[in-house]
Amino acid sequence: MPIIAARAGGIGFHELSPRERLSALLDDGECTELVGPFDRIGSPWLLQQGLVPQSDDGVVVVRGAVDGHAVVGIAIEGTFEGGSIGEVGGAKIATALELATEACRRGQPTAALLLLESGGVRLQEATLGLATIAAIQSAIIELREWAPVIAIIAGPVGCFGGMSLAATLCTYIIGTPHGRLSMNGPEVIEQEAGPDELDAGDRELIWQIAGCEARLRDGWIDALVQDDSLAVSSALREAMAHGPQTPVRSTQPLEHLRRLRTELKDSELCSERTGPASGRACVWLERLSAGVVRQSFETPSILTAEMNFPPTGEQALAIAIVPDAGSRLPRASAGELGLEQAWALAACIDQFIADEQKAGTRRPIIAIVDTPGQAYGRTEEARCISVGAASAVDAYVRARRAGHPVLTLVVGRAVSGAFLAHGLQSDHIFALANHGVTMCAMNAEAMARITRRTLAEAEAAAAATLPMSFAIWDAHRLGVIDTLIEGVDADDPSPEDLAEVKSRLNEALVSFGRGQVSRLSILDNPYRQSTNRVRQAMREQWTSGADMSTKARVVGCDDQMAKV
Repeated sequence: MPIIAARAGGIGFHELSPRERLSALLDDGECTELVGPFDRIGSPWLLQQGLVPQSDDGVVVVRGAVDGHAVVGIAIEGTFEGGSIGEVGGAKIATALELATEACRRGQPTAALLLLESGGVRLQEATLGLATIAAIQSAIIELREWAPVIAIIAGPVGCFGGMSLAATLCTYIIGTPHGRLSMNGPEVIEQEAGPDELDAGDRELIWQIAGCEARLRDGWIDALVQDDSLAVSSALREAMAHGPQTPVRSTQPLEHLRRLRTELKDSELCSERTGPASGRACVWLERLSAGVVRQSFETPSILTAEMNFPPTGEQALAIAIVPDAGSRLPRASAGELGLEQAWALAACIDQFIADEQKAGTRRPIIAIVDTPGQAYGRTEEARCISVGAASAVDAYVRARRAGHPVLTLVVGRAVSGAFLAHGLQSDHIFALANHGVTMCAMNAEAMARITRRTLAEAEAAAAATLPMSFAIWDAHRLGVIDTLIEGVDADDPSPEDLAEVKSRLNEALVSFGRGQVSRLSILDNPYRQSTNRVRQAMREQWTSGADMSTKARVVGCDDQMAKV
């Protein structure tokens, strides 16, 4: 974990624009921009809310080289909507990473460079932001098997929310003293848990918790460099030299879980675990499995069970996050995804993959979802809950890549980072068509506080803008939820309800057995035209520039971009 000193004569890196940053890092400062501002694919959802979109949606994608090695460079504009990820920008990132993987498979190794200045999901496009960040995370895991995927967090925005999970999944993370890596922003934690939990005005404490220097100290990032373009460039080239690797931080969850428990044994936070599990996820897990439920690695809030699917006899592992009133960390006592839950969930999936490999079987995994989101707490951020949540994402993606079908059944709340970690990495997402079943990036009260609206104004905006809606029907219209199951009692399912849900799950498993793709296509979805435009344009421009014979110098073109 080296600290690389600045070189004399370097340029302050965090003061550069996204295009200037990419130019400073790539060979000869030259690259070809893909789906740039002149393609004029901006967010259609911001205009609906009276906000001015940006013609590149705040994401710059280029093709270039580092020391002669092909690289796709991606930079987020932190000054546009706080670097938040919406439909267009997210589609640009995910598609670029997917095309880099395709190039690797054709024998054209292509690494990825991610300059991450992001507040996470764009609340004005919440549902689509979550979905596209899930696609980015999956694409990172796939590409890193072939080539290095390197994240640079240089500040001043930092890297938050779902994009903090994306950073954690990268092969190598480089930070500067201006950068921060955290799942929840300090203002969000203060608003959700109160100033006694975390005072958002205590800047020194916040940097001690989430600054890149602290993350290097605790082993969550790989290098810290000074805010100097030459120093960052040197660190990038050193990282590239390591080649493709699997990051230890997101692939050893059981070790992290054990260390967490050891450290908490003597803590005043440790308490006795009392009371039975509760909540919709627990009800559905018990009834779908005839009541044979187990704790995962002695974690009362991560429950598993074996599900049988007559008449085929197919068996699956079902997993649920449930409330735990005696949680060692009280911010994760009501069904949230906290540190212990994240590590135990990832370890459970890893163990399942290993056991199945030994047995020579590839049974499915069913993720049963009812969670209010991730835990908002000072301890959670100090111990980098981003890494725990990313480990669960990593485990689910590796399960799918190992041949295990993953189905998701949403029976209650599917919220924010918890849904990214447990549910969105799925081959098919089912949800009960019930008014108590919701999907969102943030609950209405928190969204109102963050966007400085009244609760009534936030709810009105959600009702008027499809991706902001909390209704599960709208997530289905957007193609994020694949199948809605009608006429089922979510709170007290009858035997007929259970049989109907099992039947629908089994139909999907049968289709997988036949080699059929089960996810909804967005090609004909009228609400996803921007996604389709990005994907088509990115693919066409990538192909037309395959030989990289035509290069465009990007330094100095920001004035021109401002006129677009």
